[in-house]
Amino acid sequence: MTVKATKAVAKENIVRSNLGGEDRQLWVEFEPAKPGLGVTWSSSDESIMTVSNYASGTSIYTTMTVKGDGPVTIRATANDGSGKYAEIKLTAKMTASSVALAAPEGITPSNVPLGAPVTLVTTVKPAMPADNLNWESSDPSVATVVNGVVTPLKAGTIMITATAKDGGGARGVIRLTFVAGKAQPKAEANDEETEQQEEETMGAGSESMEEVM
Repeated sequence: MTVKATKAVAKENIVRSNLGGEDRQLWVEFEPAKPGLGVTWSSSDESIMTVSNYASGTSIYTTMTVKGDGPVTIRATANDGSGKYAEIKLTAKMTASSVALAAPEGITPSNVPLGAPVTLVTTVKPAMPADNLNWESSDPSVATVVNGVVTPLKAGTIMITATAKDGGGARGVIRLTFVAGKAQPKAEANDEETEQQEEETMGAGSESMEEVM
């Protein structure tokens, strides 16, 4: 009996909370095959990760739900009374599902005046401090960024990117154009350029994990 997992999990033996449902699945393969024989799934620490069990008792799949950070062992026990089981050791990580960046009230991203630094409005789900993000300016000669505070140096257009440090791949992007003189009135909310944001998440395929008996 072997416990298997998707490629997203198998790559590092890490289960991140922002993985899609299919990527949070484990399943069992029997050798030789045992049609109709199901398993009961269990977690060594349900404060870190829980696993689903289906009422039919013949399912060989489970879906993991991350509750916290830390190591955890997931076990599948055969339902034939033999006591045989397979298990897999994993690390659970709470990770950001999305990062969004926006200009502060009264500032139009396409017409930001040179002068005082601009503190971006950062929305991370689930919430985390700005220093848990890696910040990057596409052109530091135009403006630099530290923990969401953008300091303009000269006129020009840049992209500011904030990427979660947790390894989950969530990031947000905003385009800023710095101009000399006073800023123009804030554009309407439906102006796509003034609201430019991006959110990205990870995806994965499927791969096997080793058996633990």
